[in-house]
Amino acid sequence: MTENWSADIATRVASEVARLRRNKNLSIAKLAKRTEELGNPIGSSVLTNFEYGRRGARLDVAELVVLAAALEVPPVQLLYPEQPYGYVEFIPGEPMPSIEAADAFSGIDSPPRGKAGNIDAQVMQLARKVRDLDLTAQAADEEDLAKVVQAFQDTPGAPDINIADLIASRAHNARAERRRLIQQIEELLGREVVREAPTQGRPRDA
Repeated sequence: MTENWSADIATRVASEVARLRRNKNLSIAKLAKRTEELGNPIGSSVLTNFEYGRRGARLDVAELVVLAAALEVPPVQLLYPEQPYGYVEFIPGEPMPSIEAADAFSGIDSPPRGKAGNIDAQVMQLARKVRDLDLTAQAADEEDLAKVVQAFQDTPGAPDINIADLIASRAHNARAERRRLIQQIEELLGREVVREAPTQGRPRDA
């Protein structure tokens, strides 16, 4: 497998693209149209050559990302589709289960030959925790909390609980934990972390 490692990746991605396209009843022309609507058009001839594995047919990283969006799947699924029991070479000579390769590619787990606890991997893992805490602080799940409170209050002798106070407390704790994690990230990077405003995509033609 190692000898044709890069070709194996292209073949694997092409097979998954073709499978997903057929499952969604999309012609190659319709899939090409979707990539155009997403702002990075991939021509029908390129997609045809890629799916059929014709010589020299390749996708760059931007095309892989847009193609995954057009097929409504995460890009990593195109690279490591056979879940949960597939087996791939993450890098030449390093075979592993597809799910582990997907985790390594996504930064959820350390890649092969990577140093355990390296700074970049730690930052990415901490960043995921920060993202989760942001979601908790911004939108506490009132319905789930209400169910918990109701179950508690149904217990004989239980004190009254103010749901609004409980939500506020949960959000406060999430923000405090977020600040702690940001401090850890800044210590690892040796610089201040600044929250950037989201950039606006260019207007699409009607």
